[in-house]
Amino acid sequence: MFFCLATTATAALELGKNNISDQLDFNLNNEKSVIPGPKTDEVEIETEKIGVVATVNGDSITVLDILEICGWQESKLPYLYQGNRLKEEVEKLRLLTLDKVIDRKLVYQEFKEKGYKLPKKFVEENLDRLMVSFNVNNRRELEKQLKANGLTMEEFRERAYENVAVDLLINDRCYIDVYITPRDVYDYYLKNKSAFASPEQVHLQVLKLKADGVHKDELNTLSKHLKKILKNKSKKEFTDAVLLYSEGPNIEHGGDIGWIDRSKLRKDFLELVKDADSGDVVGPIKSKDGYYFLYVADIRRKKTESFKQTKKSIKEKLTKERKEKDYKTYIDSLYAKAYIKKYL
Repeated sequence: MFFCLATTATAALELGKNNISDQLDFNLNNEKSVIPGPKTDEVEIETEKIGVVATVNGDSITVLDILEICGWQESKLPYLYQGNRLKEEVEKLRLLTLDKVIDRKLVYQEFKEKGYKLPKKFVEENLDRLMVSFNVNNRRELEKQLKANGLTMEEFRERAYENVAVDLLINDRCYIDVYITPRDVYDYYLKNKSAFASPEQVHLQVLKLKADGVHKDELNTLSKHLKKILKNKSKKEFTDAVLLYSEGPNIEHGGDIGWIDRSKLRKDFLELVKDADSGDVVGPIKSKDGYYFLYVADIRRKKTESFKQTKKSIKEKLTKERKEKDYKTYIDSLYAKAYIKKYL
């Protein structure tokens, strides 16, 4: 099952009869939990459904196996959903968890088939680290917690062994050889340079005179008056004019509509705004629904992040993608030769 083993370590796999050791570096950063999450009144497990939900090459997976992993997440769902939606979300979570359990079951089966073994000392050391995760100070306290959740120390030790073995083998098959070169990173940057560019944006305030609004009988006169008084005026004076005359958006905040990509402005606005500078007032812009005046409060010029600024995030992205691809290839190879039956 999944254990919270947040640590980096080096372990030996003792290979079968030849007793050959193979040193593997790995990062264990898995999901909860060893101890099942709390049950809730809203999500009850029917007695008849506590049974086998899948078999993997003859090995059984039960509802309780799934709940040991997703029980804690499931206990939160009643606070987010209810009724049929709650049932759907519970089912979705359990099905996703089942797939993860099957993946790990296949990996552990290969571990055993290959005759690999872990030194007991290594597992015991990881049990000590697990105690920190469970906020206990010694093995006796850990044993009490396990007993309260229906587990013995021996069962816990076996599950810890399985989990560590699975993580080591996944790391060996999928992650240990993943290396992203500086050239890979730079090539990605060149091919996706547009993704690192922020478009030119304008921060606008809008004053609108509706064609059928309170000023409909004096639209032309009022628009000419506003054009004259707003020319070369300050933000404060434009804001005051919005409060007095506007029938547009966000009047109480001076018609402020925030930052907008210049290229996404409607065509009639863009024609006048494209050459405007910060502090300019453009308008009146006549349309079917009335007259508009725009105050260009600020401008953000188009900017592209440099390779130096992006190379770290690119390498992380490429590394993650490569690991995911290698993991899928490995798991698919195990599925191809396995007999799996689901009952959900």
